[in-house]
Amino acid sequence: SIIVGILDTPSANRKAWRLLMEVFPTQYWQGCMAHEVSLFMNDICKLPRSKSLYKKARALVKWFRGHGALAKLLAAAVKAHFSALQISATTAEEKSAFANKMNMTLYTPGDTRMLTVFKMFMRILVMHDALVNTMSETTELGKEYQVAAQKAIQGYNSTAKADKKIKKRASTGEFIDANKDIFGSESYQAYSEL
Repeated sequence: SIIVGILDTPSANRKAWRLLMEVFPTQYWQGCMAHEVSLFMNDICKLPRSKSLYKKARALVKWFRGHGALAKLLAAAVKAHFSALQISATTAEEKSAFANKMNMTLYTPGDTRMLTVFKMFMRILVMHDALVNTMSETTELGKEYQVAAQKAIQGYNSTAKADKKIKKRASTGEFIDANKDIFGSESYQAYSEL
């Protein structure tokens, strides 16, 4: 009752294919297309632009996932954003799609295979409005974020080596929040690059 047999990449399995095709002449054999696509996307991840974006996106994910107070603020922004979209949705499909995104979190890829890096990029784009709202200095949520972020940076600096400590801005006296500088505004280049 088996019709299709799928093996790993063809180059490593040609002999196995020949042997299996002799034993099962009516069965179709193919290489794993998901694996082929994975290898192709892995090569794309090696491009300088992809590496740069990966580094920025990974830092953003680690920043929110590594600080519970910041993660809670982002979760509240995500829920509020997609709740508002769900309320204004006109079709059942839209309402369902927005409801499914209300508990969305940033995604951390385990490795570069099976498009996980691109899933991380896509999540950031989907959560764009919530991220900007979380880090914006003009919203109540953004003001809470600022306090929590400065506290997190201060905690980091208390244990970091002198050359790894995050510096303060001369103009404001606050610690530099690199993630906010990259992803904290709608117009920031990181979003258009993604």
